[in-house]
Amino acid sequence: IGRGGEQITRLQSETGCKIQMAPESGGQPERVCTLTGSREAVK
Repeated sequence: IGRGGEQITRLQSETGCKIQMAPESGGQPERVCTLTGSREAVK
């Protein structure tokens, strides 16, 4: 994830895949991550 989302921004730029993280919920360490894009981008 990175500071200010810098890792997600870098990954999106490098792959062409959109990455969305669900908001934190009740202090749980796990969150849903949604990847959207072409099959190659998501790969």
